[in-house]
Amino acid sequence: MIDEGLEARWERHRRAGRALRAGLEVMGLELFGNRAHAVPMITLVRVPDGIDEAGVREQLLGEHGIEIMAAFGPLRGRVWRIGTMGTNACTASVLAVLAGLEAVLVARGFRLPRGAGIDAALAACRADAT
Repeated sequence: MIDEGLEARWERHRRAGRALRAGLEVMGLELFGNRAHAVPMITLVRVPDGIDEAGVREQLLGEHGIEIMAAFGPLRGRVWRIGTMGTNACTASVLAVLAGLEAVLVARGFRLPRGAGIDAALAACRADAT
């Protein structure tokens, strides 16, 4: 953190969160909560109807080495929590999550525009770089 600087670190987290959210939305996944109150380090995503919430998490971890989390309390089973913090607040991690989630969801019958999440995340990264 000393080398990166506090403000640069915050901005890296903001960029990663924006890229992730852009990718998820274009994949047809619904973000949970008021965007005005969202924090860049964690994104909540509604589990699509007919999709096994825990099964997706298990398959994503087992096949892709990517861990996303369940929610607590009344949201348990209804949303996933995806973190973009620390070393995972980078383009490569965001793209890996989107690619893995796409593969798992498609394998489970969820219809989405293939590759669109990656394209949207990269576009968000390019926009942030200008």
